[in-house]
Amino acid sequence: MSATPIPLPADWGSGTMELHHLGQGMDISRIQVTFEPSVLGQSLPLAVVRGTVPEPMFGVYAIREGRGSIRENRVGMDFPLEAKDCLFQHADYLDFEPVLKATPKFESTTITMGMPVLASLLGQDVAQRLLENLGLRTCPSAAARTLPPSLFRLLHETLPAALTDQMRILFSQAKTLEFLCALSTFLVDGRPAGSCRPGMPALMDKLRTDLMAHEGKVPMLGELAETHGLSARTLNEEFRRQFGTTIYNFILDHRLSEARVALEKTDVPMKVLADRLGYSHVNHFINAFKRRYGVSPGSLRRTT
Repeated sequence: MSATPIPLPADWGSGTMELHHLGQGMDISRIQVTFEPSVLGQSLPLAVVRGTVPEPMFGVYAIREGRGSIRENRVGMDFPLEAKDCLFQHADYLDFEPVLKATPKFESTTITMGMPVLASLLGQDVAQRLLENLGLRTCPSAAARTLPPSLFRLLHETLPAALTDQMRILFSQAKTLEFLCALSTFLVDGRPAGSCRPGMPALMDKLRTDLMAHEGKVPMLGELAETHGLSARTLNEEFRRQFGTTIYNFILDHRLSEARVALEKTDVPMKVLADRLGYSHVNHFINAFKRRYGVSPGSLRRTT
């Protein structure tokens, strides 16, 4: 989805919001605002957000650049936030008011998901302990935290600018899972180290074989986890433990490698290759290929 303009008063400045539905009740959004010099330093109310949610949800709101605050009406508290601060929410109804402190530039990232999604990604026990350690045991509740730079960087890497289509969705899912795993490691004492389970190497070998044979639309992490009877966190960690890379990176590397061989040794049209890789448009495949190998796919074909 492309960025949508935010309806700000003209004398305030301009801004955009980018929202992506990642499936399985998980959304990621990014807000970017540039303020006019005449309003710098003022506290400006951005919106009043009220509405129902289909199920209790877990939310993370983080400011990357600038300052602001969130008035959480459900818990009757104001949360002042600066860069590297996060507001965590456990809500069954939305009722909050973001206020921005006008600085030259403002940027924030928000991740929301249903509580069942959080449990499926991390596992029920880890998800519950994460909520408890964040101070979100009850619903509704909210808590602010300042994150270490490594965690903060992961959070804002969840929306890549360079990828498109299904690859971008899978990347965002993988990065969100990586952030949640790192967050639980940081906050949950005594999290199981996840030593290799009986039968896991054979299961990961089968998964790797299935991924290599899969064509077209890229399978989502949640779908793969459900198929193999594991949480997404466990599936990704076991795969990385056995093969030294995440599921997302393995799929991307394998598909682009296969495409390169096909370009050098066959006459399969690039549009067909793009379809097999899961790209909706051949230009998206060409751009991804250039980023990975530094040359256009057409240049390889012309040398044969």
